[in-house]
Amino acid sequence: MVQYASGSIRFSGLGSDYDFDGMIGKLAKIEGRQATQLARWKADWQTRLDAFKQLRGELMNLQSSLKKMNSMNSFFAKKAGSSEEKYATAVADADAMNSNYSVDVKKLATYGSWTKDTGLHEKNQVIADDAGSLTYSYKGKYRTVKVAKGTTIEGLVNLINNDSKNLGVRAQLIQSTDGISFQLRGMDTGKSNTLVIRDTQNLNGLDVTLTPVNWADSENKAELINKYSSTGRYDSINTSSETKTFIYTVDDKRHVIDIPPGMNISQLVDAINAETPGIASLVPSDSNNDSNTEYTFTLERVNSEYTANWDANLQQIVGAPPRDFTSPNEKILSAGDPATEFQFTVTSSDGEAPNNVSYKVSITEDTTLNDLVNSLKSQLGDRASVKIVQSPGASPPIYNLEVEMRDKVHRVTVEDGSLTDLAYIQPSSPNWDVRHGENAEVGINGRYLEVASNTLKSGEVVPGMTFMLKKVGETEISVSNDTEKMMENIQEFVTAINNFRTLLTAFTSYDKEKEVVDSEYAESQFDMQKGGVLQGNYGIQM
Repeated sequence: MVQYASGSIRFSGLGSDYDFDGMIGKLAKIEGRQATQLARWKADWQTRLDAFKQLRGELMNLQSSLKKMNSMNSFFAKKAGSSEEKYATAVADADAMNSNYSVDVKKLATYGSWTKDTGLHEKNQVIADDAGSLTYSYKGKYRTVKVAKGTTIEGLVNLINNDSKNLGVRAQLIQSTDGISFQLRGMDTGKSNTLVIRDTQNLNGLDVTLTPVNWADSENKAELINKYSSTGRYDSINTSSETKTFIYTVDDKRHVIDIPPGMNISQLVDAINAETPGIASLVPSDSNNDSNTEYTFTLERVNSEYTANWDANLQQIVGAPPRDFTSPNEKILSAGDPATEFQFTVTSSDGEAPNNVSYKVSITEDTTLNDLVNSLKSQLGDRASVKIVQSPGASPPIYNLEVEMRDKVHRVTVEDGSLTDLAYIQPSSPNWDVRHGENAEVGINGRYLEVASNTLKSGEVVPGMTFMLKKVGETEISVSNDTEKMMENIQEFVTAINNFRTLLTAFTSYDKEKEVVDSEYAESQFDMQKGGVLQGNYGIQM
């Protein structure tokens, strides 16, 4: 008896001997055979897919082990031991010779830093009572960080560190019983990575007064304080037998000038001017040009001065007195006025592009003061400051367009060089603790050298050897074959290939003793065959 959801009752076979339920069940089974076969087919392919995933995992392990032996450098392992690891350690690769190295660390490479006692005791104390700035140079490049009114000392640190154009420095606060000290530090060791805080504006306790050592420099000029006599201009500035270098930057571009043995200062001026025309000169102290006349070695790039000539219509808006507007969204033209064009010409004092270039600004009946500002900004770029200013206290409010042409500042900085007399020594400032970046000094088997880093990379000094300097002192480093490491690599490879082969065999083997199931009763194709789940599969053959 079957009970339906509707509550009605049906009696199977009532009035006859036929088993209708059985007949219906068998018919449904026959009709569903295709669906059952598809479900089993899908399950079989999922089994194959899982098998391939297992094989792929073992194959990746095999590949990883092979990579450890795919070259002499990776297979032929070396080891380097240090008798005094607190002074120096080393890493050896296949190019390193089995040998002993005496390492004498005379001095470690250091970072440049500027540290100042701020006189503050809390991180949230305001350092800028007014809008201010901090300008620094690093590796010959300049960066000015603008500081808003009300910024705290911690806020200044965050401004520097989060600056998208940070040149590679890090600011931090150092807390002591005497208060908070502000520190700016370069992130690279070595004396050529010069750090100088050039100027601070409206920052309480962080005043800077630069005291040069051997170079007096400003934003566009660098002068060697040591002067050359009239006759000394032709004396050799490189008395060694090796070629030396002089390094300087102009507008953030680094230039390296070679100084061969015997070159004098006049020849160096010519070489610099060939690289950056007109920048170097020898400036006499007087006009006598006799044996008492001294010459100053100078690098200077004059700043560009931009001027703009406006046409009569635009002059009425930006000239003096400028045209008054009641709103930044007030339209330029009066109702019914035809569309027009404002024209102006930009000129550069030193002929830098763009020079004597004419521009046009289209004005329609819908153009507002804001639209004009955006158009002028687009065309003038950083050569001008374009803004809308509101007259204080005016009622109703009065708005004017203000355009100020800006000079292009050229940066000239001496960075460093291998010639002592021309090398740049960082300036200092009273009440600042200034630490200049220093090179490391180290001797390898009695041969001493200076390097900018405490890590001597493979090939820089000894082929195949990387030295890590830790502390001033001496140590012995020995290099030998690392047979244990080589055996580990071989054993790892053997294990990986055996694991792969074992799994592959299991999936592709033929078991003649396996009992198979008739297709009428088999739940899977694999129940009907004596082979593994991937036997004869085209994926394995590939």
